[in-house]
Amino acid sequence: MKPPLLILCATDLSPDADVAVVAANDIARVFGSRLVFVHAVPFPAPARVLFPHLVQRTTDRLMAVSRVAADTVTARILSLTGRSGDNLDIRVDVGPPEEVIVETAEESGADLLVIGVAGSDSSGPGLGDTALRIVRHAHCPVLLVRAGPAKGPILAATDLSEPAQSAVSMADMWARKREEPLVTIHVVDYSPIVVVPEAFGPGIPIPVSEEEHKAILKAASDRLTEVLGRLEIKADRLIEEGAPAERIVSASEQIEASLVVVGASGGGGLRRLLLGSVAEDVLRDAPCSVLLVRHHPSGGKE
Repeated sequence: MKPPLLILCATDLSPDADVAVVAANDIARVFGSRLVFVHAVPFPAPARVLFPHLVQRTTDRLMAVSRVAADTVTARILSLTGRSGDNLDIRVDVGPPEEVIVETAEESGADLLVIGVAGSDSSGPGLGDTALRIVRHAHCPVLLVRAGPAKGPILAATDLSEPAQSAVSMADMWARKREEPLVTIHVVDYSPIVVVPEAFGPGIPIPVSEEEHKAILKAASDRLTEVLGRLEIKADRLIEEGAPAERIVSASEQIEASLVVVGASGGGGLRRLLLGSVAEDVLRDAPCSVLLVRHHPSGGKE
């Protein structure tokens, strides 16, 4: 697993974005990465082909707004990071924020996208709609930054699938770079076997016996040990039972994790992309920052 060479950090000048800017700056220094900032001006540009003078007026206004936005973003980033003005790469574009940010990440070849948990368009303290859309569609790993513990263990959640193993490898690299302990967690979510005697019958649940219960947990523990051994990763292991997202969030609280790492399949693009309910629930409910690692079966980026 290679460290990120190019980190793209999105900011809308909100308090949550400020936290993301500081985090991105710290991460870039740890990994020796190039850091680029992007700001979207959410200004609609209506097409008025029958009134070309209005189109020109709108264009002029957009250019003026973009210049003011660029100056404001530059001043804010300088104050937050302590970087020099000649050491800043800031991109400002006009359009829906999720589109501008995702497209900039793809065009720049970003290896990591850093965003705040919510933005100026969010109505509450939880995960913002724009942030969720960005995470769903980004082609690269996305770090969703929360104002949680600055130091502490890194928790890597795995369902032992190939995408999840990519996430564990990424978590191991981050733990070593940040000199933090790595904890891996696998949640066994077993339900009673349901036998349906008729096509539309209610079904008959057959509970798992205590012996089968122990066998399931042992098999999960053995499998996690095997995966870590194959990846040559040293980490503490947690085997939990229950709803995966709930147990992952609970474990991150118990160990006071500074970061939770989860995996998801698929490429990016602005088409709708389902991450899966577990990943989205962890993104929403985790008490700390969450790193979503996108697994590409073809080995490349879409």
